[in-house]
Amino acid sequence: MPIPSNGRDPSRGAAEKRKHAVRIWIGSLWSVCLVLSGFAAMALFLYMDRNNQLSSVISGWGAVGIAASILLMAVLCMVPVPTEFLLLMNMRVYGVWAGVSFAWCGAMLGTLAVFGLARRFGRRFVQRWVSDDRFRQVESWVRRRQTVGLLFARLLPIPAVIVNYAAGLLTPVKLWTYMWTAAVTIIPYYIGTALLYLGIIRHLSLWLFVGVLSMAVLWLVSHWVTRRFRDRS
Repeated sequence: MPIPSNGRDPSRGAAEKRKHAVRIWIGSLWSVCLVLSGFAAMALFLYMDRNNQLSSVISGWGAVGIAASILLMAVLCMVPVPTEFLLLMNMRVYGVWAGVSFAWCGAMLGTLAVFGLARRFGRRFVQRWVSDDRFRQVESWVRRRQTVGLLFARLLPIPAVIVNYAAGLLTPVKLWTYMWTAAVTIIPYYIGTALLYLGIIRHLSLWLFVGVLSMAVLWLVSHWVTRRFRDRS
C-alpha cells in the first residue's frame, strides 16, 4: 500500500486514534468508578455515624486524628481521586470551618508533594497522570500569560491534581506561584461546599441558597475560562 507524500502511514494513524479513544473510554470509566466509590464511602460513613458515635471516637483522638486527616487528604490530592467525601467527613467530625481548614491544609501539602514529584521524576512520570492534551492545555495558558495563565488554568474544568502535575513540570513556574495559585483557587470551592453542607444539615435555606449560588458562579467562571481557551487555541 503506498504511503502518502507526507510520510505518514494511514493505518498507523488510525491505530493511534483507536488507542487514544480506548484510553479516553477507560479513563472516563475509571473516573465514574472513583466518583461512585467516593459517594459509597460517604454514605457508609454517614450510616455508621448516624448517632454521631463514630465522629465522637475520631474527634477524641485529638491531634493524632487531625494529623491523620490532613495526611490522608494530602495523599488523596496526589492521585486523581475525588476528595469531597473526606472534606464532608472532616466537616462532620470537626465542625464545618475547622474541617474545611484541615482539608485545605492537607490539599496544600499534597499540592507541594506533587510539585516535588513532577520536578524530580520528569515528564515520563507525569504522563501516568496527565494526558498530552491536558498538558498542552495548561502549558498553553502558562506560556502565554505566565502567572495569570496558571491562575486561569486552575479554573478550567480539569481535576486539580492534573493541573498540579502539569504545572509542576513546567520550568517557568516557580514554587511560590505554583502554591499561591493553588491555595487561592481552591478556597471558593471549599467555602461553597461548606455553605451547602450548612444549609442541608441545619435546614438553613439562606446558606443553602448562598452555597448553590457560589457553586453556580464557579461553574460560570470555569465555563468562561474554557471558552477563552478555545477561542485562543
